Amino acid sequence: MSVGAPVLYVAVDDALYSINVNSAKATLVGNGSSYFGALLYEKKTLYGGGASSPYAVYTVNTKTGADTLVAPLKGEATIFWGLAPAPKGVKGKCPSS
Repeated sequence: MSVGAPVLYVAVDDALYSINVNSAKATLVGNGSSYFGALLYEKKTLYGGGASSPYAVYTVNTKTGADTLVAPLKGEATIFWGLAPAPKGVKGKCPSS
């Protein structure tokens, strides 16, 4: 999912690729430490997560592919395949279970 990204990104296992939307050519950006089931580009930040344990949300460096932990998922969290931006007006942290 992208909210105004200058390019598209796709993850294959721990590898991050950028996709040229005109030619459909994929270019390897680099490798991180996690497998991503979901990517979201919003406000100049790429987020990823969901496909490797421990399940968490990460920021992903769009120049190197390196990932940094943002938030571990707790409770009954398992693999997830989607991320979406919060609706306008929503602020703060998600309620804990």
